[in-house]
Amino acid sequence: MNALRKHLSRIKGGRLTRRAFPAKVATLAISDVPGDDPAVIGSGPTVPDPTTLAGARAIVARYRLDLPNAVTRALGNSANETPKPGDRVFGGSTYRIVARPRPTVYARRQSAREPPAMRPSCSVTACRGEAREIAAEHARLGRTLRTEGRRAIVLSGGELTVTLRGKGHGDQTRNTRWRSTSMGRPV
Repeated sequence: MNALRKHLSRIKGGRLTRRAFPAKVATLAISDVPGDDPAVIGSGPTVPDPTTLAGARAIVARYRLDLPNAVTRALGNSANETPKPGDRVFGGSTYRIVARPRPTVYARRQSAREPPAMRPSCSVTACRGEAREIAAEHARLGRTLRTEGRRAIVLSGGELTVTLRGKGHGDQTRNTRWRSTSMGRPV
């Protein structure tokens, strides 16, 4: 999905830096993804994009996505390729991650232990996977802690996947076709 977003947006996939060129861009990022990959954080608006238009088209084919003609045309237009590693637009620009999920969750864990009268046990998890499964795990943990009579704070961070099942389409204001407004405008 990030590959599609990057190739259909005016700023994602390094395009913000391209639009700012020849200015030097300084990025201070807050990571919200496991692994802290700059190309994935926010779909990488200020960093080189390792994905390709061909890869985005392969995703469309693989999932048999029914896209508006304007989106299909945008994915077929070589002018919509994103800037790649080594592109001169990134020369002199800097990128720094200023916050990550894991240290933030652990810092919150430490602050949850104060004041001493409130010292709950803490469970810290790095969540990755299907949202309904992680939610079930958290619920089981909560029930177990309550049964044991333990006070606890469950802290978690990460990125979850939500899979639509059945005939659901997510937001009911959208139909089964993607609208270019939900993906960003094609260039």
